[in-house]
Amino acid sequence: MPLSFQYSYNDANQRIRVGLHDGSYWLCIQAVAGANSASSTGSVFLAKTPETFVHDADGNLTQDGRWAYTWDGENRLMAMETLSAVPAAAKLRVEFEYD
Repeated sequence: MPLSFQYSYNDANQRIRVGLHDGSYWLCIQAVAGANSASSTGSVFLAKTPETFVHDADGNLTQDGRWAYTWDGENRLMAMETLSAVPAAAKLRVEFEYD
């Protein structure tokens, strides 16, 4: 079944919405690099439609359909945390440090 996406952008050319026609998907995929290469099987997350992108006053992405993003005063990404609507198997928190 082919999937169809629709994208919307704001005046600053930032993606603010992506739509997938039939809701959220967790799809099993298999990637094969070539005829003599090993394959890899896993899952991919396709968010619900419509997926809204939120930006702060500095233009930093603060939320999409899967993640909430935290930025510091110098516009450096400090953390990413999955939203509560994300399935339990996909819940993550990633923190970044800079020197």
